[in-house]
Amino acid sequence: MYPVNEDFIKMTLRNYDSISEQLDSDVIRETKRIRDKIGSDRTDLLVAASLPGYDISQTTVQSSGFADLQNVYDRYANLDREYVICSYRSIKTITEKKEAMMRIMLCFQALPDGKEKEVVRYVDMISESATAGLIDCDTKLGIPDTSAKRLRRNGIRTILQMYRSPLTNEQLSMAGAYEKAMAC
Repeated sequence: MYPVNEDFIKMTLRNYDSISEQLDSDVIRETKRIRDKIGSDRTDLLVAASLPGYDISQTTVQSSGFADLQNVYDRYANLDREYVICSYRSIKTITEKKEAMMRIMLCFQALPDGKEKEVVRYVDMISESATAGLIDCDTKLGIPDTSAKRLRRNGIRTILQMYRSPLTNEQLSMAGAYEKAMAC
């Protein structure tokens, strides 16, 4: 599970579309790296595998062309396996981050309509910056700066509490999810 805190929630609410797009392109890039058996990365692996390796444990050296080529191939196979495993881990991390962001957006939508939701929407989603959002809350909603900060903090904490609830994403998207999440 991807680690989520209040700062991650704020960043997600502010930049969901751009970060989501970047994560999608990262998954595509990593998938291509795994799928492409021929490419500059794989060529680099072959070069690295063909570099001479010295095994200190061997006291006698029996050199033959076949053994040398077999060693190069074995090293290449090991490097290639590690390369693919690393790419899979990267895809898993990216996917977990994207799922966390999607859950945060569901939690925001599950917030009950009211001042908290409006303040979070203005400060973290609509305005260019948090400061501009707080000014917008004062001018457009009539909520003073200190009250807006308190409402925003409560809204973000509520989103975090709903995120950590045992409810599934489907349950969060249904009506009454806020009450169910707060009861957990």
